[in-house]
Amino acid sequence: MKRTLSGALVAASLGLGLEQAVTFTPALAQSSLTDRDGVRADRGSRHEISRREAIHMAKFSGVTRVRNVDRRGRYWIVLGETHRGRRLMNVRIHARSGRVVGMDRVR
Repeated sequence: MKRTLSGALVAASLGLGLEQAVTFTPALAQSSLTDRDGVRADRGSRHEISRREAIHMAKFSGVTRVRNVDRRGRYWIVLGETHRGRRLMNVRIHARSGRVVGMDRVR
């Protein structure tokens, strides 16, 4: 009797698990982004990188001394000096994804 009951419980739990695997969730709104790496889906994340994270990304890209950080629309603009010849660089970082979008030398 216990064997039959435990077998029925296992079968019921497998059946419930199978039902959950087949159910579909509603799709979230998505848009596509096209950049130099190709086309990718933007999942619509609400998280944006902070000023501190933007400075970290700029330093990772070659800026040694940060002079100014400014938020302009979707981008963080970090102005800083490079380790080579103390040249000034503007590093543009996408505020949502944290990707370095552009680096320009300031004259």
